[in-house]
Amino acid sequence: MRDSISLGEYLYHALRTRITSGLLEAGSPFLSIQQLREEYQVGFRTAREVTQRLQEEGLIAVRPRHTPTIAYSLTGAARQTALAQAAAQRDALLEVCDTLTLVLPLFLSGAGGIPPAVPPAQWEEMTRAVGRGLEAGEWRTLVQRFAQALRTTGTPLFHSVFIALLSSSRPGLFLGEGRAYTAFSQRIRQVLTGAMACNLPQEGQSLRAVLHSYRELVERSLPPQTAPGCTGPLFLWQLPHLPDYRYRRLVHHLLQDISSGRYPPGSFLPHEGALARSHGLSVSTVRRAMALLRELGFCRTLNARGTQVLPRDQAEAIPALSAPSARQMVYTALQASQLLLLLLESITHLSLPHVTQTDRDALSHALTQGEQAMPLITQLLLERLPLSPLRHIGTQLFHAVQWGSYLCLPQATHQAPLHGPALSALFTGDCLCLGQALCAHYHHTAQRIRQLAAPPLSPGAT
Repeated sequence: MRDSISLGEYLYHALRTRITSGLLEAGSPFLSIQQLREEYQVGFRTAREVTQRLQEEGLIAVRPRHTPTIAYSLTGAARQTALAQAAAQRDALLEVCDTLTLVLPLFLSGAGGIPPAVPPAQWEEMTRAVGRGLEAGEWRTLVQRFAQALRTTGTPLFHSVFIALLSSSRPGLFLGEGRAYTAFSQRIRQVLTGAMACNLPQEGQSLRAVLHSYRELVERSLPPQTAPGCTGPLFLWQLPHLPDYRYRRLVHHLLQDISSGRYPPGSFLPHEGALARSHGLSVSTVRRAMALLRELGFCRTLNARGTQVLPRDQAEAIPALSAPSARQMVYTALQASQLLLLLLESITHLSLPHVTQTDRDALSHALTQGEQAMPLITQLLLERLPLSPLRHIGTQLFHAVQWGSYLCLPQATHQAPLHGPALSALFTGDCLCLGQALCAHYHHTAQRIRQLAAPPLSPGAT
């Protein structure tokens, strides 16, 4: 099982990147501990420890009873250090820019049956704020307005991905404060004006052109990378509402095995010691995972015999969703499905040309072993995706949606009727049909999860 950094380490690196990217100007307010807890879904202790660490490094200034402020400035030695780090990570930085160029316009135009993330009515305020023209360095105003608009959409993942991608692209290092770069701000203002006029698909393409010019600026500003860079993580993003605890990763793995039929109803899961050895975990972590599986209604523990897999159908799934942990996972799955649907067609077009005949043969063999077609196709496309940041985002979204599917849907419904057209499109190389089939499948999955997650009240219920 792949290891990952702790939630505290993730928060530290995400905030450090956000500060050193230049998105936040020196002296401007930083997030308070309460705001950190709400945006990143962390506890008070984690938020406080990360804030103290940033303060010790001189990145933020903290005064009692005051909001923390940014103490970092991209000038002098700090700028030279940042340029050296960017040069060492040039190839990875360009991948982030490519991902930003692909993803952000989709927020503006919509895709995969998902409407624009920001309704046209919300563009008026953004456009009015910049209608008077922009001075040097005021590209930050546009970023803040767009981020605020995404924050109010009711889908926090849009805002989260936007901030992570933009921070990792280090705009403050390349746009700076000079008036030579105000053309970017003016062009974006034109995009916003067009968006307010409800010409959203066209303006999505216009925004892509603006972002592509930024990518070219980054490419021109850095010398070609001659050796692999190793200066720490460049792009990190984690689902805010689903911390990657080790016991949850074990539960995810076991749910996959149960759903695929490896452990059919009535069979027994491996004992705690075997699971601990095979996954490199402590026995206490395994016990916590087993407790969650029991809480969700997937198994029961029999004295002196072990943990037995229980039959599961729709009637049994609904009561299990009353557990707080299950409700949070289902909420995350619904949020993730919105963003995954927005990205699926682009992921398909980028990945399908890299799928080989060997990949197709391996997929066919897996299907003969009883594996589910649509998750296998999605995993294959994500593995062949050439853009590492987009692959990282898509993989996390896919896992979250699978969580919801395992929790809510009976095994019989996992094989959607669209897997036939999807397989045909995969083997013939038809990107359009494959993307449409995948979107239709995950639309159906999200609708079923939503129906089971919020069942109608029974007569007489209050």
